Amino acid sequence: MDSSSFDEIFRRFQSVTGTSTQQELADVLGIKQSTISESKKRGTVPPGWFLVLFEMRGVNPDWLKQGKGPIYLRTEDGRYMEPEPAATPLGRGVSLPYYDSDRVQDGVWEPSGTIMLPEPYAGKELRILRITGDSFSPTVRQGAFVGVDTSCVRPSSGSIFAVSVPFEGVVIKRVFCDSDTLLLRTDNPLHPSMSIPLAEAGRLIGRVAWVFQAI
Repeated sequence: MDSSSFDEIFRRFQSVTGTSTQQELADVLGIKQSTISESKKRGTVPPGWFLVLFEMRGVNPDWLKQGKGPIYLRTEDGRYMEPEPAATPLGRGVSLPYYDSDRVQDGVWEPSGTIMLPEPYAGKELRILRITGDSFSPTVRQGAFVGVDTSCVRPSSGSIFAVSVPFEGVVIKRVFCDSDTLLLRTDNPLHPSMSIPLAEAGRLIGRVAWVFQAI
């Protein structure tokens, strides 16, 4: 079998299983991704792959090999249900704790609950805040969930940061650098801006990476 024949068969395997990557197909077949890579290098498809899909979904081995004949020979109850697409990162949820912004005091983070997030929005360095005030409304409204990237604390003018403020907890501010001072501005004209010495930049918890809120 040449490599082009392998690629054609591989595409039929992906088509019938609703997968798009070697890893996703390997998960369906119950094998390692490296096994697929090695088979591609050899240009051969192990017979067991055909058997797995026939027993699992009634897929016709001849169709997989040659693209001829019916796709399915049988199903458990006489009919075939389209396979669900393989889960993408956005389809995989991660449960993380969140913290009410006004309850984070003196560096003490007590979880207020948990939230299920799509995998790409649940980085290891993220802290999830539920905003309890309206100082940054309408950009970030009361009740919004905010992902704060704690690995990004270097001030940059115009960026939105979570900032620790005594007696208020953690608030959302737009940061501007002015010589040896950080200007912390709100998006709500009813709330005054403030400033802190550059030496207190450690009060920046992290840059706001995303916001989940109703529109």
